[in-house]
Amino acid sequence: MSLSSFNNKVIELEKAVKRSKVRIIRKLTRQIEHERKKTPDDERTIKKVKRIIDEIHQIRKLPNKDVVLFAMQNEGTIAEVLQKCKPSGDDINQLALIRLATEKSLQSDVVSLKNHEDYAKSWQPLFIMYQSRHEKRIAWKEKSQDFEKIEQALVDQQKELDTIEQNLPKPLKIKKKKTEKIKKPRVARSKQAVVCVLDLANKTAKPFGKPIREDEGEEEEKVVDVPEKMDTEQKSLTALASETSVVINDPFFINSQHQITYQKRTSRNENDNNVDDKRFIEQSYFIDALSSSSNRRDGGGDLARKKWTHLTPPVRSRPSNNSSMPNNRKSNDSTNNQKSDNTSLHPSWEASKNAKSQYRIQKSQATKIVFNNSDDEYT
Repeated sequence: MSLSSFNNKVIELEKAVKRSKVRIIRKLTRQIEHERKKTPDDERTIKKVKRIIDEIHQIRKLPNKDVVLFAMQNEGTIAEVLQKCKPSGDDINQLALIRLATEKSLQSDVVSLKNHEDYAKSWQPLFIMYQSRHEKRIAWKEKSQDFEKIEQALVDQQKELDTIEQNLPKPLKIKKKKTEKIKKPRVARSKQAVVCVLDLANKTAKPFGKPIREDEGEEEEKVVDVPEKMDTEQKSLTALASETSVVINDPFFINSQHQITYQKRTSRNENDNNVDDKRFIEQSYFIDALSSSSNRRDGGGDLARKKWTHLTPPVRSRPSNNSSMPNNRKSNDSTNNQKSDNTSLHPSWEASKNAKSQYRIQKSQATKIVFNNSDDEYT
């Protein structure tokens, strides 16, 4: 006998449980009517009737499979099973289960199953296996029901909290006082553009021109108290413009090993009338110094030009697409000849120039003779 066939027999016994439920409920209802006819106003009868009604409701709720398993495990009359199990008087569920399992028709069906030839030896191990699986399923269902109850309780609790928060009075809005922003003192600074004239021989710097002050009108309107530190800074800035000469010890201008020996240009020539002040300063302090100083490798300046003039190639005129006037050509040839005469060419350049001059078509030097017209004479 297999477990599946045993399960089929249990399902058949569930039909007998339904029939026994109907019989017991009818029997208990007749008992209630009998008790009410005896002494309807007695307290004992009222309590007894109430207890029977609760037992009827509990019998209806009992699952059929649990009743079958309990009946197979406990055989005998109701008195024998009560003495074996010994339930408490308040446990109505256990009393209802014992009453239903000990019903005569159900007990006869269970005994016939146990005494059958096919199930007489194997029904006990199958019953133990089936009961253990059934208990595990019941425990799993109870756990799932507990989880559902917990989730439902959490949802209800969250709803209560939401309702409480909605019913709470709203907090009063406190207006914050506006804090006045502390204005920082604005420092009146003068943008000075000081141009100094450097005298490297005496190691001094003299101011050139007058100091420039911008935005004087706006700063006069907004007069602000300036701390003592700023006064000292302004005094130090204005000191440069007011002093006549300042001693320079900067290594950029004066080197400890090499000293610059040129003199600065202090006066203008008669030909420098068209030169403005800025140009005069540049020529006096930078250009003259660079032109007069000698380069270490003779890379530039007047000395380099004089040294390498004999290697400079002659300037050639580019051929033009359009035909130019013969006068312009003559002037260009004359200028080229003058330049070539003035400068000494490299021997290779001179040889190529002489070779080209041999093949050049020169202008004819023949003279035209004109005779008087006559009848017999021809030119």
